[in-house]
Amino acid sequence: MKTLLVLFLILVFQFSAATGSDLSYVLQEIQKNNTGLKALRQQLNADSLSFRTGIFPDNPNFEFAYSFGRPEDLGNKINISFVQSFDFPTAYSHRNRIAQSGIEQLSHVYDKQVGELLLEARLICLNIIYLNALSVEYEKRLDHARQMVDAYTRMFDTGQSGIIELNRVKLNFLNLQKESEQISIDRRALLQQLQGLNGGYEIELNAVTFDVVTIHSDFDQWYENTARHIPYLRWLKMEADINRKQEKLQTALNLPGFSAGYVSEEFSVERFRGFMVGVSIPLWENKNKLKHLKTRTHAIENLLSDQELQYYNYLKQHHSSALSIQATLEEYKPLVQSIDNTEFLRRSWEEGELSLMAYLLELSYFYESVENTLKLEWELNRAVAILNQFS
Repeated sequence: MKTLLVLFLILVFQFSAATGSDLSYVLQEIQKNNTGLKALRQQLNADSLSFRTGIFPDNPNFEFAYSFGRPEDLGNKINISFVQSFDFPTAYSHRNRIAQSGIEQLSHVYDKQVGELLLEARLICLNIIYLNALSVEYEKRLDHARQMVDAYTRMFDTGQSGIIELNRVKLNFLNLQKESEQISIDRRALLQQLQGLNGGYEIELNAVTFDVVTIHSDFDQWYENTARHIPYLRWLKMEADINRKQEKLQTALNLPGFSAGYVSEEFSVERFRGFMVGVSIPLWENKNKLKHLKTRTHAIENLLSDQELQYYNYLKQHHSSALSIQATLEEYKPLVQSIDNTEFLRRSWEEGELSLMAYLLELSYFYESVENTLKLEWELNRAVAILNQFS
């Protein structure tokens, strides 16, 4: 009956994973509900509007002056002027291009935040899946240990077993029970972390098996495709491009500016009306600005080269680790599955061929191998998650 209960729990876990609480569903919900992403979207919307400011000509200047003449027979004087200033014409096209690039750059900021969030959530989910698998495994072990306690209790009552053997199986059951409880505690803590990432909404993850993952054997070819999608590198490339456009803008601002307008002057019976034009000669205001921008562009390009190298080495390390873990798992897992001799050990113990101590020891070897297999699968999926965080 208890064996049927364990099988039922396994089916429930698998059914739940297939009906909405799998890894992809959890990540979709977190991306939708995360409060940090919502706040970032609002901030970036505001920042995108800021890029559309300051790209137009300066405000026109209107002046009115009324002067009282002395002596009074001179009459009063009225001056009116309306003047509009302009930078060199190409400056406005450069400003528009910088604004468009700045708005596009904001998307890389958002993509970077999304990638970091989903990687954090995915790693938590992999921990939960690992604990889910362990929980199912411990349910089977507890069921078996409970049967042993029942059997040795009956044997002790009939004088077929001593108190030492009974205490040993009771202690074995207690240890398994406490380890199972710790798994549940750790799992609840991880689910609480997921809830925090999910905007405070409860979310469940009942999957008990890891996804089948693949690793590209040619790292350099894989990295060449991946590097194009790394948000921070894309942001740096855009930053260098924007700075080069700002150099062109500054070059335009170093050329003369213009002003034009209407002027009027009335004095007694005399009236003067006409137009005025002016030229602003940038002698001192923009000194060293172009030199500063060129230096900054060079610094950004050097930072980009450094970060490309850092990302290459970072991902290369995880790629090598993933290949190593995969090779170990491919060798280890089939071997563990092929030497599942728990039933044989049980029959040997029941028939008296194995002592209780030897039986428990042999079981512990097999249990350790099963947990090592699960741990290898967990480590492989973690390494692949880090590799694919920019996909």
